[in-house]
Amino acid sequence: MNKKQIYRLLGALAVALAAGTCQAGAVQPQAQGQAHVDVNIQPFASLHFLTSNLLELTVPPSKSTINTSGAVQFVVDGNARATLTAAPSQFLYVTPQPGGDGGWMGKAVNNGHYVGYQVQLTFPSNGVMGSPKAIAAMPLSEAAGTTPALSVFLPLTAGQRPGTVDLLANANWTADGGLPLPGTYVGQIILTLTADNP
Repeated sequence: MNKKQIYRLLGALAVALAAGTCQAGAVQPQAQGQAHVDVNIQPFASLHFLTSNLLELTVPPSKSTINTSGAVQFVVDGNARATLTAAPSQFLYVTPQPGGDGGWMGKAVNNGHYVGYQVQLTFPSNGVMGSPKAIAAMPLSEAAGTTPALSVFLPLTAGQRPGTVDLLANANWTADGGLPLPGTYVGQIILTLTADNP
């Protein structure tokens, strides 16, 4: 028996089995059933950075100004009402100066030296009809994050909105009001995102 015949034999056996199955199935009644399926889509939102999420303050040798690393850009995706706040991980009380700002600010650190900064959150960062641009800032009167909490109804704008986090800095925003030492000061900002049903 060669290979060709073996293949034919197996083919004939498969046809016979298939025919037998069809005949047996014709005798038995078909069973039917129904199942009820609920689909429950939970509200969700996620944040993705579009630029580096590193925020730095640099004091040049002149000490008269502070340079920031620029705004951090991000986008929030989801199917819900997304609410966002931003807060420094550490706070520094800056003594108010005559004609200047003071109060509770974020604390940036460089080798045991500190400088204060304010956080500005913009979400969304570009306005559209029904969802205008919104800005929140730190209250300064207490050690707290940005206020008010900023909310966007994501389904209104195809499930996505951009935003930015900015640092505001001043060379006089130190604990004693003196000028900070030159160098790079680093702080950490915590973004808190929640998703709720509209």
